Amino acid sequence: MANMRRIIDLLSRSQLDIPFGGQLTVDQILGRGPLLRDLAQVGLKYLFIGIETGDPAAIGGMNKDVGRRQGSWLDRTESALDLLADAGIECGGALLFGLGESRADRRELFRRIRSWRRRSGLPVVLSLNWAVQHPLRGMDGGTGYTYTEWGTPPGPMLEAFNGFGEASILYPLAGQKAPELSEVREVLSMYQEAIAIEPARTEDLQPERLFSGSWAAA
Repeated sequence: MANMRRIIDLLSRSQLDIPFGGQLTVDQILGRGPLLRDLAQVGLKYLFIGIETGDPAAIGGMNKDVGRRQGSWLDRTESALDLLADAGIECGGALLFGLGESRADRRELFRRIRSWRRRSGLPVVLSLNWAVQHPLRGMDGGTGYTYTEWGTPPGPMLEAFNGFGEASILYPLAGQKAPELSEVREVLSMYQEAIAIEPARTEDLQPERLFSGSWAAA
């Protein structure tokens, strides 16, 4: 916290017009409204957060879910987005599927995302990912993957994964089944529905204006 205040002080005194962004977790944002507003005043325009999944408990827990005793993951995410919107900071979020969540969990996640976009216009962008077992030496979860083939062969599934940052049908997480085309298409359909929602603050919240310096801090 002291280091952030030091940065704010230096940027404020230098009067440099340098828009910048960063990445924080939901729980790092909560309770820091004044700090966020001060950062916005000196140039913070955009933060990226890992929304990941709808219910961390349903997938066996998640390391970044440190504030679980203060409320549900999605409720805390909503509060974090409200703080960013109040500070005039745009926000993008990453979604991660294939962790063991149910289709009902995914539908609830996108229902909440649609409500957030109507409420505050955030997140302005979403990154889709389908969890892959990474080839870490000695940490493959006992899968025995050799990683000698492309993660997804050519065909309908590769086309469906076109907009994903990370995805594979050959190397799912240990203990998880490979994704099916129908469920990937369902995720894509819900994603398209969510991003098609007109944000509450249309003139201010547009992805192409990230780092444009055009948003005055609230």
